[in-house]
Amino acid sequence: MSCNKSINSEIVEAGIQQQEVTQLLNGASTIADAEPGIKPLTDIIVNLEDIKPGINPPLTVIEERNGISVVLHFTQDSPRPDVSVVVITTMSKNAKPLNNYLFQAVVPKKCKCRLQAPSGTKLPAHNPFLPPSAITQIMLIANPFKEPIYLKFMLSYTMDDETFTEMGEVDRLPHL
Repeated sequence: MSCNKSINSEIVEAGIQQQEVTQLLNGASTIADAEPGIKPLTDIIVNLEDIKPGINPPLTVIEERNGISVVLHFTQDSPRPDVSVVVITTMSKNAKPLNNYLFQAVVPKKCKCRLQAPSGTKLPAHNPFLPPSAITQIMLIANPFKEPIYLKFMLSYTMDDETFTEMGEVDRLPHL
């Protein structure tokens, strides 16, 4: 397996601190030493069918890289006063199928983030005569101090036994 970009150069480009990267690569979806007093998100489950779109427009965080697009949809749902819900939608227009989908996210220490399981880990090869298939994933963000939120993320997947890794960040999420 080879990466389409050097992970080390992506880390430098994205400016992600070593602790956060280590946790991302080890499968964590939040920073372990979050502020004390932030309630856990493990007891919150949100069903996609119950989510209502919010007033903020969707934000494309990956646009047509290798045929892959990732969009964040902000919702009006708030399962707890300090918790916001974001729906992550990943689509592929690549002629090859996508496998082993994994999206990971990191938020500031004064917040917590939990990703529910994605709707799938595979996308079929794109057929221009059919609507593109999508993987959806629900992200819960606890922000009890109402701080501005930046988001750092990593997406990895395979196509034809080649592993691809995309990293990026959103400087400031809309007020959730």
